[in-house]
Amino acid sequence: MTIDDIHLLYEYNRWANNRVLHAATALIAGPFIRDPGTYRRGHVAGMMRQLVAEPLATDFHVFLMERTAR
Repeated sequence: MTIDDIHLLYEYNRWANNRVLHAATALIAGPFIRDPGTYRRGHVAGMMRQLVAEPLATDFHVFLMERTAR
């Protein structure tokens, strides 16, 4: 693994976290009163689906496609 690979993975992590946080801002506060359990980024995406929010992709290949589109 090179230093460039590590930088890429850090960039991906920031991208995916920001994507989840941005999607969460569109939700109304009410459903968040209940405790749906689990807090990893993947779990947050699953909780959003349970709350009937628009599903979002945080997969590495989606990150790479968006990154090359810039």
